[in-house]
Amino acid sequence: MKTNILILLFLSVFLKTNAQITLEHSFPAYATVTDFNGAKYYFINENIVTFYNADYSFDQTLTIPVPYGYKVSSFSNFYDKLFNLDATYEYTCSFQDTLNNTGYLLKLFDISGSELFDFGNSNWGYPHSMNTAQRFGVYRYTTTGLTYEIYSLPGSISYMNNKSINENEIHPFPNPAKNFIYLPYKIDFNDVSNMKIINSNGQVIDNKKIGSDFDNIKLDISNYNSGIYFYEYNSKISKFIVE
Repeated sequence: MKTNILILLFLSVFLKTNAQITLEHSFPAYATVTDFNGAKYYFINENIVTFYNADYSFDQTLTIPVPYGYKVSSFSNFYDKLFNLDATYEYTCSFQDTLNNTGYLLKLFDISGSELFDFGNSNWGYPHSMNTAQRFGVYRYTTTGLTYEIYSLPGSISYMNNKSINENEIHPFPNPAKNFIYLPYKIDFNDVSNMKIINSNGQVIDNKKIGSDFDNIKLDISNYNSGIYFYEYNSKISKFIVE
C-alpha cells in the first residue's frame, strides 16, 4: 500500500513539473532567431526569408537576389554599421553553382537587395575584432585548396547585430582542449555527410564521416600542435582551440 502511495505521489509531482513546459508554436521549416529590428524568428524557403515577431505574428519577407545558375547555400544574420556606416542593415549570403558546378559565391547585400561586395568563390565568412581593428575572415576555395582571406571593415563590431549567431552557434566542448574534444553537429534525418578538420593555414588534416544517428563526434587531438583549428560540414564551420 505504501509503495502505491509513493508511486502516485511521484507521478503527481512528475506531471506537475512537466506541465510547466508547453508547446507554444510550430514553424513549417527550420527556424532561427535574429535581432534584426528587434528579436524575430526567421526561416528560409529557397531565396525568400520570412520574419515573424516574438509573439509569432508575421513581420515581413526578404527576397535574396540570386545570381543566374546559382541557388542559396547559406545565409547570415544581419549587421549594422559594420560593413559600412549608413543606417541600413547588411547581410551576407553564399550561393552554390548549380549550372556549371564551379563552387560557391559569397556576396554582401544591403536590406534593399543591392550588392555591396563580392567575396568570390567562398561559402562562409565571419566578422571578428583584432585589438581595435574590425575584420571579416573569408574561407575561399581555389585550385590549390582552401585559403583564408582577411578584409578590413570600416565599422565597429560592437554594433554588429549578431546575438542570434551566438545564441544558435554549435559549440565544441571542452574548448580549449588537450587530448579529446567533442565536435557537435546538426544534419537532416537519415543524412550522411563529411566533416573536415582544418588547421589555421587552411589545410585539411583529417576527414570524418558523420551521420544523423548521433549529434557529435569525439576527436583525438593528442597529436595536434597547439593552436586554432576549424571543423566544417555542410557549409558550416566552427572553431576550436588545442592547448
